Amino acid sequence: MPKALSHIALIVAHPTRTAHLLTGVFEDARILREEDPADSHPEVIVEVAGLEFALIRGQGPASRNGDHIAFAVSKEEQLACARRMDEQALDYQMARGDTALYFSDYDNHVFELEVVEVESRRIAHPVRDPIRLTPSTTTDTPDSHSRRETDTPASAGTPGTTPAHPPAPGYRRECAHSPRPGCGNGTG
Repeated sequence: MPKALSHIALIVAHPTRTAHLLTGVFEDARILREEDPADSHPEVIVEVAGLEFALIRGQGPASRNGDHIAFAVSKEEQLACARRMDEQALDYQMARGDTALYFSDYDNHVFELEVVEVESRRIAHPVRDPIRLTPSTTTDTPDSHSRRETDTPASAGTPGTTPAHPPAPGYRRECAHSPRPGCGNGTG
């Protein structure tokens, strides 16, 4: 059985540039191994939050698809990272009542900084309804419960509501309790 994550490998166009982005955002990030252009598998290894990221030279994803890597942080840590992103003129988005901060690297990999409470060394996450992505075959109407990418409901961050980050193009959020798109709790 797996005991822990060993590493996360991301395909990026410029591993060193992406490594510097991560070390610029995360105070504890450090480069463990620089890229060796002579290597047949050129990569940079960066450690963030005790986890190694292998940044491998190649063609990254063509677009964002909803996949992301989320880090548990305190509110103070989230705001400190946001300040560092502001200093570097990096774009980011606050969501779910400012408990989540999303940003992406230069290759469409998305990262989340989620504010969580730490009690007795365990991370306490807010209760969320399961959400799945399904191919979109219908047109949204105002009463369909479906969210478009530009929608920002007042209830964002409330348990039982659809998370604020948008689904990939051509997909819609659907509550796992009900076939109705984006219902949030299955009660219709």
